[in-house]
Amino acid sequence: AGPGGAAPRRGGRAARGAGRGGGLVALLATEEGHVVFARSADVGVDVAALLRRILHQFGGRGGGRSEFAQGILGGAVAAALQAARARAAEELGGA
Repeated sequence: AGPGGAAPRRGGRAARGAGRGGGLVALLATEEGHVVFARSADVGVDVAALLRRILHQFGGRGGGRSEFAQGILGGAVAAALQAARARAAEELGGA
């Protein structure tokens, strides 16, 4: 789906649902570069700050709160997701 389409909305609902469980971090993206990053309340990582750094690095934009963030990448979706996963693992102590 394109910008504002059904895929980003469904992804946001899925990530928010994942955030209701315990010990979860969810990183979802579409091929078009829409990204949703969420975490459950018991995980101590600020996904909005993490996502902003990744989006900035890859020419994207977005924002959110410490437990839920979304944005759009400017390109290199696979590389950006790999960087986001690596940075989240680093901040979570390799978990």
